[in-house]
Amino acid sequence: MFNILRSLLRYSDGNAPNPGSFQWGFEVDADGQSQGSRREWFKLALQPEAYSNSFGLKDKYRSRIPHYDESQCARMIIDYLRSMKTAFDMLMRRRHANQMRTEFTITVPAIWTERSKDNMRAYAAQAGMGTKSTIQIIKEPEAAGIYALVKMAGLGLELDDTFVFCDAGGG
Repeated sequence: MFNILRSLLRYSDGNAPNPGSFQWGFEVDADGQSQGSRREWFKLALQPEAYSNSFGLKDKYRSRIPHYDESQCARMIIDYLRSMKTAFDMLMRRRHANQMRTEFTITVPAIWTERSKDNMRAYAAQAGMGTKSTIQIIKEPEAAGIYALVKMAGLGLELDDTFVFCDAGGG
């Protein structure tokens, strides 16, 4: 839907993260600079033990699995979410002249612990998306299931009908 929503960052000095300027989303690839300074998959650092050997991700995507400490991870997530919120606010102002009340729901991997989800909620609050108590967290497979059910509304599903939903994510 929005190309700007790719989870990519590039900090101006090439080091991640710092309080200086950065590019995010499609801007990272748009200028043709080296791919080497890209920062991606940084949210995985919120729960590194889940990805260290799970699903073969560490071996298959060794160059992409982040090696950031908790403060670096936090800074990148906050920077990314703040940028996303700013873009969303600009879009809403263009499309809707009046102020609309917004609530944010963030999807996270199904295997995340409560601590990781709480950290994400705190980072979203620091990014200006609301307070920890107003920001919703939902597991990615649940969000996909809800989306699928909404899209299937015209198929005549009835109570006690069964359907299979496969979350085949994980890289």
